[in-house]
Amino acid sequence: MLITRPRRFGKTLNMSMLECFFSCRYAGRGDLFEGLSIWSEERYRQLQGTFPVIFLSFANIKEL
Repeated sequence: MLITRPRRFGKTLNMSMLECFFSCRYAGRGDLFEGLSIWSEERYRQLQGTFPVIFLSFANIKEL
């Protein structure tokens, strides 16, 4: 998935949230999402922590 938006648009924050929700590293950490609307849907709760996620950020890359 490639998300292109202007600076300060929340791209990294959004991708971090998606990584935490879907990543195998956070399997069993449903407590992070309790009280949020995504956690109220059973079908999404079953997907939480079930995928390997590759997260790349180019935020610290400087132009030469």
